[in-house]
Amino acid sequence: MITTIGIIIGIIGIVVGFPPFIEFVKLHKKKKNKFKQRFSKLSFSEKIVLYIWYFPVENQNQSSWAVKESQVILGNLENAKKNPGLGIAILSIEFALTYFKEQANSRILNCINWGIIRTQKKEPYFILYEKRDESITKIEYVPDFRHTIAFGIILSKTRRKLSHIDEYLKYLVNNQHNDGGWTAGKGHTISELFSCIYAIELIVLNRTNKKVKSNYDNVIKKAVIWLVNNISNDYLWKSNVFDEYWDMIFSSTWVLNRLIPLNLEELYENWSDIVNKISLNLLDNHQKIDWNTKDKFQKFRLETRIAAALYKGQAFNYYNSEINEQVESFIREWKERTIIFMQEISFDDLDLATSLFLAEPLLGYEIINDIVEKKLK
Repeated sequence: MITTIGIIIGIIGIVVGFPPFIEFVKLHKKKKNKFKQRFSKLSFSEKIVLYIWYFPVENQNQSSWAVKESQVILGNLENAKKNPGLGIAILSIEFALTYFKEQANSRILNCINWGIIRTQKKEPYFILYEKRDESITKIEYVPDFRHTIAFGIILSKTRRKLSHIDEYLKYLVNNQHNDGGWTAGKGHTISELFSCIYAIELIVLNRTNKKVKSNYDNVIKKAVIWLVNNISNDYLWKSNVFDEYWDMIFSSTWVLNRLIPLNLEELYENWSDIVNKISLNLLDNHQKIDWNTKDKFQKFRLETRIAAALYKGQAFNYYNSEINEQVESFIREWKERTIIFMQEISFDDLDLATSLFLAEPLLGYEIINDIVEKKLK
């Protein structure tokens, strides 16, 4: 199966003018092996950036530049690699475009090709996921709404396969419910919350699209109203995927991380107040947890996602002085804990998703650029 897919990716790579995946691996795998051997001797900042850079060269699934976030947060890191989800690929592509720039072109194309070969061959070009019936050894390929919309975000950020983006926009415009949400769809994990935040982001990225006739602003407003109406009594969001103490923290950090940069206050006047309240409740819920009774790696992963969300709120000037002071205090203490933790962590303990959330709030733009300049050029 892997060989067949590798050949398909190779053909696609040749057609679009980039090296096929098999050749790509030959070029980069030796360097990754050296990186793994040197891992313990690297600074914590180099570990993070280089881990992200070398991740896609291990095998065909990792060419997606993604892992399955729901498995990462549960600590199932190998399963997360084997069954990647495109939500994390969005983060990888954003990071690559910001920091790795042109030298990441082949990695970005491999990620896109990984998605393309999993889409339907005709409209609406949905991503298909593999549904197995073990009792009768039957494999069925089912359209996956959430990962399709996530893939649309990747295509929008890289300006690839514009015909696919048009179809995704048509689907969102024509299938929005009266309450502003969308059907969660099918997939290995199903969450109407995550479907909604990806849909909002995809539409915002394509508000100037003239091919799909729609009042995009009205679609976005309705979706934000759905989000607001689905805030829990604890004033956080739930994914309805996990029955865990951390579900609301995990889900709310994802909403903030994806939606804060979109300037939704232009379309929903109370959005800034909501971001402030959610951020405060993240801090309050974090303080209420007895972390001494929890797994240290799960604490590390959850705190990193909180820090990433709060860092975004700071970067886009959402917080008043009082809230900003609390956020600053949390991030400062989190940095101190994380730097110590990163000195002790092994290569096998690190994961792509957490590394992507970790990089900017821990290191900052200048340090990441400096590592890229010195280690990758």
